[in-house]
Amino acid sequence: RDELFQDFMDEYEKKTKEERRKKRKEFVDVIKKTYMEHPDISVTSKWRDVQDHLRDNETFRWMSKLEALTSWEEWVAETEKKEVETRTTTKFRHERKKRDAFRALLKEHNEAGKLKST
Repeated sequence: RDELFQDFMDEYEKKTKEERRKKRKEFVDVIKKTYMEHPDISVTSKWRDVQDHLRDNETFRWMSKLEALTSWEEWVAETEKKEVETRTTTKFRHERKKRDAFRALLKEHNEAGKLKST
């Protein structure tokens, strides 16, 4: 009997933890979307200000402070990474266009006889 009860309790705890983990993941996704859509929240916002802005948010209140802070840190890191990638891609495209224009200019000058290779 005791063994059967212990097996049941172990299974119940495992199931509860798994449900909590799934629910947390869903709430983290929702709260990250909230961070993105909220007009007063940006990557440079302070955590204290974010807490003040989301004080009435049901999802935010459901999460523990540690979970909310962790989700905030993850969102900031992801957003900064996306911004850096975007800037890098834009910069690379801009530089490539400049190089192509310079090559075209060199070709034009060469064909016009303004450049001589020695």
